[in-house]
Amino acid sequence: MVSAPLPSEDVQQVVDTLIGVICEEMGLTLRRTRPEIAASSSEPSEPAGDRWYYIQPVAASQAEAPSSAPDSPPNLVLDRVNSTSGEDKLQQYLALGVPEIWRIDGQTLHFYQLEAGHYIESDRSTAFPLVPIAEIPLFVGKSQKVGEQTVAKAFRAWSRMRIRENRGQSAPPPPPPPPLPPLNPLL
Repeated sequence: MVSAPLPSEDVQQVVDTLIGVICEEMGLTLRRTRPEIAASSSEPSEPAGDRWYYIQPVAASQAEAPSSAPDSPPNLVLDRVNSTSGEDKLQQYLALGVPEIWRIDGQTLHFYQLEAGHYIESDRSTAFPLVPIAEIPLFVGKSQKVGEQTVAKAFRAWSRMRIRENRGQSAPPPPPPPPLPPLNPLL
């Protein structure tokens, strides 16, 4: 849990961008949706500020994009808490079996994993096991000063390095030296 000095809508946009970067760097296919969630059984459905992510390896998606069928829970939900729906939405996600929730509560980002029938705050991601997600709020906080594109570029380089490290790969080899100029036959 780390605070970022941005409105929750801005935090959500930056985190959404970073999720896309992680998927690209890990070679994952991503489908984003914005579902409607009822705040409670007595209230009508209202558009949630949440984003649902269906994620799968690219090799598995060659034939089709990740499923977002109604009977298939998303792999990850980016949940923006509002004053009327916080706990109700968690219960709905629990009933759906959503395995991972990243929750924006004001300016704070929390990460939750579904374990033994309830959500436990975590610093690891099941959707992105090669990336230390606890560092994401630091990048979100920097976006206010340097902008979303600059942060996305820095995050891409950082996540690429972390993914290599966690896959047990070393840094890429340095580029080969430039070719030598041809010898002058007159010398």
